[in-house]
Amino acid sequence: MVIFLDSDIVVCPEYVAEHVGSHFGSDVPILVLGYIYGFGPRVEKDSLLRLINFEDITQSTEVLRKNRTLWDLRETVYRKVNDDLSSLPAPWRFSWGGSMSVRKRDIEKVGMFDEDFSSWGAEDIEFGYRCFKKG
Repeated sequence: MVIFLDSDIVVCPEYVAEHVGSHFGSDVPILVLGYIYGFGPRVEKDSLLRLINFEDITQSTEVLRKNRTLWDLRETVYRKVNDDLSSLPAPWRFSWGGSMSVRKRDIEKVGMFDEDFSSWGAEDIEFGYRCFKKG
């Protein structure tokens, strides 16, 4: 399994175990998306950083979970489909590389990120598209 995680994402202590658990026991290729708090146009980085206690990440995660303005921008969609994006006509558009994982053997089937993309953000969605098409 390979986890893709942006350098500015703070994760809870259970992060890796949760990703491993999502892949374990499934023969179906799956792209697991991690939750990204505090990413959006209404979030000020300084305000967000003041909420994070790096000495107690678990407590900080709870603070973020309770603050609806910091929820993942995709949350409304997640709720509508009960976290099953495969029911959507274009689930790959939610494949944000800031926090996601995929099994190594599945990466070997679809290939890595396309380095020919010159703008920010499209390569992870295109990678998600290729994963969807293969799976």
